[in-house]
Amino acid sequence: MLKKLLKYDMRAVFRLWWIIAVGMAGVALLSGFCIRIGIDIPVVGDDVSPAVGLSKLLLFGFAYFGFLGVLFAACFLELFVYFRAYKNLYSDEAYLTFMLPVKRRTLLDEKLLHCFIWQTISLLLVIVCSAIMVLAGFFGTGLSFSDIIAGIRDRIGEYPEEFTSALPVIIAEIIIVMFTTNCSSAALVLMCLTIGAVIARKHKLLASIGIHYGISSVIGIFAMIINLTTLFSVTSGWFTPAEEVIDKTATLYIVGMVGAIILLTVACFFVFRAITLKLMNKKLNLTS
Repeated sequence: MLKKLLKYDMRAVFRLWWIIAVGMAGVALLSGFCIRIGIDIPVVGDDVSPAVGLSKLLLFGFAYFGFLGVLFAACFLELFVYFRAYKNLYSDEAYLTFMLPVKRRTLLDEKLLHCFIWQTISLLLVIVCSAIMVLAGFFGTGLSFSDIIAGIRDRIGEYPEEFTSALPVIIAEIIIVMFTTNCSSAALVLMCLTIGAVIARKHKLLASIGIHYGISSVIGIFAMIINLTTLFSVTSGWFTPAEEVIDKTATLYIVGMVGAIILLTVACFFVFRAITLKLMNKKLNLTS
């Protein structure tokens, strides 16, 4: 039943997604062309004429706002997915949803998986659009992919061998962090929607947004404290180059900290999921 529910939700969102995806790709391509045209406008001498300056400003400004448009479109897609989840679970449609011959736990897991999938797709779409913008803007200007890779390798080569040998592990951990963070983020949003639906008599969505903002602020402050602690522990301050202080101990510390973040986000996911399921049962006045 989980596959059928997921297939139905995926199809419903895809009808809007492909329109947004094509629009985002088109805006990214147009923004990249604006960057390329702006770069190609010749500048003679040190003095830039007002016409040339204004042309460059407009072109680069359009590219900047085009990139912001791509980000806003991705955010809109995520909001649309969560709004559909709210309507299915806590609006007038909920009566039909919970009449389905499926456990409430399965309904929740399907919504979590559905939101996670589209959240990940939105992130990948932003990355693809950014790549389109960069390729369209800098292709043929002398900046090649091999030069970028060589620059990255040179930069990594400045770090001690203890760090570079552990770099594949750190990269793998970062990828896992992105995965677990997306999962816990989806669980947090659904939990806040559920809390708002349970405790608020009116303006349930606004209450959910406020709850999410409050919880996210607390998590953000906690994450900032951890980041600052890690920064000063590894680099001994703001202005010490990392490649000068990262040794074997610091490398192990970084690997351990990223691993701890993975465990923390996984724990948050299961806690948020358990709270959501309990409140969902309370909302429906049913027992598991």
